[in-house]
Amino acid sequence: MIHKTAIIDSKAKISDNVEIGPYTVIGPNVVIGGNSAIQQFTRIGKMAMIGGMTGVLHDVIPYGLSTGNRNSLQGLNLIGLRRAKFNNKEILDLSEAYKEIFATKNINENIRNLNGSFKENSLVKNVIDFILKDKKRSICTPFS
Repeated sequence: MIHKTAIIDSKAKISDNVEIGPYTVIGPNVVIGGNSAIQQFTRIGKMAMIGGMTGVLHDVIPYGLSTGNRNSLQGLNLIGLRRAKFNNKEILDLSEAYKEIFATKNINENIRNLNGSFKENSLVKNVIDFILKDKKRSICTPFS
């Protein structure tokens, strides 16, 4: 028998009336707003934030901010990163890398062309590793 449960980190914060499909993986310190629905086989990276009433159809990168009827990436969870006491340089590097990673729809090529110094940043490395990992769903992008 196949066990059809979601994997939800104990540090995730999930509001009321959130539907979570089977085989979903929700990372640590994720925040999910009320009345959201997460489709099966979806991954939500650590410290991502899902706005209320969001339909999550695509994997959300670590530290990402995703909203909408059919979720799209709205940027980074900057408030969460500051509250977690990451230093400004790490956050600024992540912000710059984010712009380069999502500069065009060819994310894998954008990652290959990413400035080498960004790849030394642990936050950027987490995002890149998440994107390149085997997956069942597409990555949520600003142009989803």
